[in-house]
Amino acid sequence: MSRLAAALSVLILSAGTGVAQEGDKVGKDKAPVVARKAMVEVLKKKGAAIAETSQLGTAQETSSTFQGVMKKDFAAVKGSAEIYARGKVSILRTGDRYDLAANLKGEEALTAASFRNPAVMLGDAGRLVNGAVYLNDEAVDGKDCKVVSLVADPRMLKEHLQEVAEVVQKQLTGFARDLFSGNLTGYLDEKVSTSRFVLWVGKADLLVHKMEWVLEAETKAASLPPGVQPFRVTRRCEVKFSQWDEDLPFDVPAPVKVRLGLK
Repeated sequence: MSRLAAALSVLILSAGTGVAQEGDKVGKDKAPVVARKAMVEVLKKKGAAIAETSQLGTAQETSSTFQGVMKKDFAAVKGSAEIYARGKVSILRTGDRYDLAANLKGEEALTAASFRNPAVMLGDAGRLVNGAVYLNDEAVDGKDCKVVSLVADPRMLKEHLQEVAEVVQKQLTGFARDLFSGNLTGYLDEKVSTSRFVLWVGKADLLVHKMEWVLEAETKAASLPPGVQPFRVTRRCEVKFSQWDEDLPFDVPAPVKVRLGLK
């Protein structure tokens, strides 16, 4: 998982100070330590099965679901759409075509952007482990988990606002497209917008069994064109991980392998 590896290259796995009970690798470790250990455990694995639910909301909300596999920085899913992604580069299958998401507009652009590569999200979360805080413990599919929250710093928030602005910009048509011509990012308020990750880390294995990313972007009222009311853009992705490190075959079409540089 190259993005995650890069994000964690400067982190040194420190031993927890707490004494863990049998079957509990967390013990009394603080949230940043547990988050860091979880990222390291994920790095060790070849991949996992993934189930992702994604919502994007502006004037109306769209929802998508996907199932597939993640192998290092590569993900392949089917469901609301058939998508292949390596890092931030993704390809959407439409009939017999395999189109780069970056080249799509309108409804196809929205369909391609509805999936966010879990490897990218894990990489982002890995950059935030030092600020991790605990939420209430929860179980995921019968596995007891420590739940940690990681809030994006200003630099990452800016990256996420630009990303969601590009998604919204590409789906605008007609009058709305003309009204918000240029870079939609300039209309989003970094001071009141937020981006946050939540990780469900297994107490017994320190693996991430569930991840949630929520971006809530607010517009700058003073910057909007005359007559346009302030609005909110929300992006939410929830991913469940299972079958870590198991053999999970998934056919990847030849054109996709060529475009993404896969063997």
